[in-house]
Amino acid sequence: MPCENGFGPIGMAWQNMAGTYPAVAPHYCTNPAQRWASPSAGVLDSYPEPLTDNVENPAALAGATGSNVDMVHVDAGDDTSEPAVSARPVVPLPGIFNRARFLWAKAVAEDDITGLGKALAYVIINQVADRNTAQCFWSYERFGKALNCSRDSVRRLFRLLEAAGWLRRKIVQSGRGTVIGIEFTIPAERAEGWDRPKHPGGVAPYLHSSVALTAQTHASNPGRGGAEVDTERASTGGKITPYRRSSPPARGVQGCPQRGAGLHPPYHTPNYSKKAAVSTSAAEPRKQVRAEQPASLPDKPHLPLAAVVPFGSDREADWNEWLRRNRFPALAELGVLASDATGRGYETPFRRPPSIDQDNEQDLEARIARRWANWALLRKGA
Repeated sequence: MPCENGFGPIGMAWQNMAGTYPAVAPHYCTNPAQRWASPSAGVLDSYPEPLTDNVENPAALAGATGSNVDMVHVDAGDDTSEPAVSARPVVPLPGIFNRARFLWAKAVAEDDITGLGKALAYVIINQVADRNTAQCFWSYERFGKALNCSRDSVRRLFRLLEAAGWLRRKIVQSGRGTVIGIEFTIPAERAEGWDRPKHPGGVAPYLHSSVALTAQTHASNPGRGGAEVDTERASTGGKITPYRRSSPPARGVQGCPQRGAGLHPPYHTPNYSKKAAVSTSAAEPRKQVRAEQPASLPDKPHLPLAAVVPFGSDREADWNEWLRRNRFPALAELGVLASDATGRGYETPFRRPPSIDQDNEQDLEARIARRWANWALLRKGA
């Protein structure tokens, strides 16, 4: 890989990994002031220290310029008078990161480190690290802006957390080659009483690769034309099954199968209609002929002033006279019966029929009476 004089840009990520990797010695450039260039684009930063023992460290530590220093030696925060200490034995942060990250931040807050170191841990957990994947792609400059301190101070704070046993650097083999990552850890003496979740496990991807924490976790390295594993996973019975988001496959590349793609399509409910089609000719075998139906009975007109005419009363005679004059049958022939508090009788639209002077098309009462008589006549014929 190409080298750059000074602190070259290099990708930086965070991982929550319970597994271990074999020690892989990185290929450093011959010039001690040179570093790897990150294979990832857009995530650029300088890696502050070497990863192996007895590697020359060019001005990575305050007061240690050009000296050979061990990996676990750090400068304690911005206080250059405090001597560097050796890191405690550490173990990877157990459990699912989304659950364990707050326990990690609480434990760091209770540790005997500087206030800026605790503030850096707070920023990492609450602002930077992804709650599911533990990924973090901030640069030193962005951390410095969040903490209101210089880039060198941020680098010293990272080494402080590493020396205290809360972070650990690792070499990770990803789909893009060898990359450098930082792992969330806890001191070994705290591991025995650590509050582990009921279903430990999870995936801690670095860049575009996934590192399995347990045997139940599926590792994935999506490439061109593949599908991206979503970090929101459904956990059932301790087994974690990531679902996939489709991406269009590249030319000549077969896309990943989708969940449920092999299932049988849903059955369609057949139509069990008993209505048979009647054919009129051989030329139109499917044409249906509907039987002629009688005309529907018109709606009864609205009669807000309807009254009941008793049988044999003078009002019955008046209504019969009006019906005869307008060429309608008598009330007895129409047969529209009704009843009220006084007893049974014939239903009429009004208590008295319209007068002779009202027998015209403009009178509202006469129009309503004729409409009711037409309805009663059609009702009788139906």
